[in-house]
Amino acid sequence: MGIEFRRYVVWEPGRGIGSAALPLVLAHCFDELGTHRVWLDVMPDNGRARRVYERAGFRAEGLLRDALRRPDGSVVPLVLMAITAAEWRSRSAPPRP
Repeated sequence: MGIEFRRYVVWEPGRGIGSAALPLVLAHCFDELGTHRVWLDVMPDNGRARRVYERAGFRAEGLLRDALRRPDGSVVPLVLMAITAAEWRSRSAPPRP
C-alpha cells in the first residue's frame, strides 16, 4: 500500500512549520496506517520544498517530463520523490549505544 501526497502547502513559509509537521505526517502514514511507501512530486525549482523532503528522508526517483502546465502556458517537469517504510524506520530509530 502506498500514499501519494498531492500537495503539502504551508501558509507561512520560512518559519519551520512544514519541517516540523512532515515527520508527524510520515509517522502517521507508516506507524498508524501501515503504508509501505509515500511519494510526491515537486517542481525542480522549488528548492525550499525539496530540502524539506530530503531532510525527512525522501529521495528523488525520477523526472516526470512536461508534467505541469503553468498559468503562463509554459510546461515544466516535476521531480518524483519517495520514502519507504524501511527508510523511515531506519531514520527514526532511537540512537544506538
